[in-house]
Amino acid sequence: MLGSLGPSDNKVRALVLPDLATTAVAHRSYDRADDLATVAADLAVRTEASLALGLLRDLAGVPPAGKRSAAVESLRGRLAALSQSA
Repeated sequence: MLGSLGPSDNKVRALVLPDLATTAVAHRSYDRADDLATVAADLAVRTEASLALGLLRDLAGVPPAGKRSAAVESLRGRLAALSQSA
């Protein structure tokens, strides 16, 4: 689906990527979730997609609290930074 979006559809991409990141977390693919959240955050800020930013902030509560790994910590840090910039 994302491949079918043109360069002018970055706002749409910004809205879809947080959902994909949430799905990646559900499948315990934390590296992928971190990658998706990174791209989503960049697009959301550049396109001023406040809904996408809200979806990313909601994602902050998704990784299991007891889960510790470099990818999970990176994801948490990225999402915390978004929450602080709100």
